[in-house]
Amino acid sequence: MKGESRMNIYLKELKSNRKALIAWAVCIVALIAMSVMKYRSMYEGNAEIGQIMSELPRIFAVLVGISNNVDFSTAKGFISLLFTYPAYILIFHAGFLGAHVLSREEEEKTAEFLYAKPVSRNRVLLLKLTAAFTMCIVLNMVTAGTFLLLLGADNGGELVPFILANSGTNLLLQLIYLSVGALSASLCKQPARAGTISGLVMFGTLLLAKGLAMADNYNVLWMLAPPAYFEPRYYMFEKGIPTLAFVLSVAIILAAGILVFTCYRKRDLKT
Repeated sequence: MKGESRMNIYLKELKSNRKALIAWAVCIVALIAMSVMKYRSMYEGNAEIGQIMSELPRIFAVLVGISNNVDFSTAKGFISLLFTYPAYILIFHAGFLGAHVLSREEEEKTAEFLYAKPVSRNRVLLLKLTAAFTMCIVLNMVTAGTFLLLLGADNGGELVPFILANSGTNLLLQLIYLSVGALSASLCKQPARAGTISGLVMFGTLLLAKGLAMADNYNVLWMLAPPAYFEPRYYMFEKGIPTLAFVLSVAIILAAGILVFTCYRKRDLKT
């Protein structure tokens, strides 16, 4: 009976979010496909594109992730720029999903029914987060698969290791914002506001990352800006992936996860 209830909770969460997951996946696939088409028609082999990019105002270049040290007429240079945008979509999906999976029952006034099942609150929370993590993995795989399908064969497969590395760093960022979204739902007394709080955190950290890039000064504030942890142009052309970024990512995920289970177990649910 308990095993059946657990499976039902997990599958129900997947089913409830399947349409939204498909919509997010379609957006990512369309973005990558249209960008690659633009690269093939306008950027590939165009020696003038670097000069055009270098003349852009700095604030615009920073906002869109352009670096003067990267040749965007090559597949490697172009994909280092393109990696950024699907990553932002994955981040926002994970953040809103983390808030939604924990607050949905309270918003829909079905919490009393769910938590009356012969399953502990911690188990329900774990199953919901597992379902959310599964959806993050699916969206991540769709992203990596699209990149591999459209650009994996370029330059004799040279881009494949970078695509796989990008998929791994994206998954870490997804877990960070999934846990932050879940934490906002655990702390917020008004379930409907959890998504808003999660969104503000995501926008705030993204703006901080862009501000640091604009100032070209990655000081201690960098630790508060996860979108700046794994910038593709650095691990593709320069120093590689910072070890500190991995350590900080794991620390944030673990700390937020512990707080989620602690706070959610103690809070009064609105039924």
